[in-house]
Amino acid sequence: MAVELKYTVCQQPCGGSVHFRELTGAYDASTNPGGWGAPNETTGDALTAVLVFEDPNGVVYPSVDMTTYGFPKTDTITATEIEASTVDSGLTKFVDGFWKITYIVTTATTTYSQEQTFFFYANIKKELCALIAEMEVCDCNCDPESVNRVLQAKAYFDALCYAVRLGDTESTNELFSTLSNLIDCTTC
Repeated sequence: MAVELKYTVCQQPCGGSVHFRELTGAYDASTNPGGWGAPNETTGDALTAVLVFEDPNGVVYPSVDMTTYGFPKTDTITATEIEASTVDSGLTKFVDGFWKITYIVTTATTTYSQEQTFFFYANIKKELCALIAEMEVCDCNCDPESVNRVLQAKAYFDALCYAVRLGDTESTNELFSTLSNLIDCTTC
């Protein structure tokens, strides 16, 4: 058997960082045959470990050295925060959209690689929260049409979150586009 890299990346609410968590875990013959440890290679065999980020526009950033964070590791619980500026000094936030993130671990004999796609949407969520916060519903003079537009945007956002969780790329793109247009029109 060989090591099968597993990991997850979660964007933080502010959009300026992500949490990376390795899920490869320790070798177990019955429950995790692709984990680190004999008869597979051990985490100590790793010479390099990097993350490569590709943004929604196809820009590939320089790799982030994960060995400085102690990776690879068998600990599947601890998450490590990676700032956008660590990925690239000119990057302050991770833009909304589909990001390809590749985790690569190299040993003396093998290069293990796992690419996954994650949809980040912290920026549009922030815009939606600002719209909700600006709603004036404390008196009877509120504009019902304005309230309806914000509630509609919230419904689209909830549908977007659901599509992301399902891994439905087509619906995610469609809902994100619709939500972006709706928010742009609501703030005009």
